[in-house]
Amino acid sequence: MSLAFKDFTNEFNRNESFKNLNIKGLQREVYQAISYLKTCTPEQVWKNYFPHKKLRDVHPRFTELRKMGYIKIIMSVYNKDTAKKNSVYQVMNHEEQIDYSIKKGVEIQDRKAEIETELNLGNAIGYAQEKPLSKETRKWLKKRLEDLVRTHKNLVTV
Repeated sequence: MSLAFKDFTNEFNRNESFKNLNIKGLQREVYQAISYLKTCTPEQVWKNYFPHKKLRDVHPRFTELRKMGYIKIIMSVYNKDTAKKNSVYQVMNHEEQIDYSIKKGVEIQDRKAEIETELNLGNAIGYAQEKPLSKETRKWLKKRLEDLVRTHKNLVTV
């Protein structure tokens, strides 16, 4: 009886933790699959949980989850079918998520400051270049700044 209760409690706790995730849709489903498998490749998750989808729909979710700080690459394995190395992923624990969020957040803030300085001072003659920034360059820098803001917003919140 205690074994069944323990299994129920573990599953309940795991399901409760999934409710607190800041991700939705296929990202959440892929995260849950990685969590259940403990260590896995995108192809293993695809074959075991999403055979009705295309691998190209599942694989990018791994990259997104890694960049958001939910999962990490722990090693590479050789795939006989494709003759290529495949990354093996694992869910980050809470301490790893905190460390990743802090490190990545600082990197993003530093890069944002560099871009903002370039945008604000880049048109002043004599600052870092001889000619003012072109319209295309300013547009590209603004787009990059928006991307950094979105990436910072999507970091795992711990």
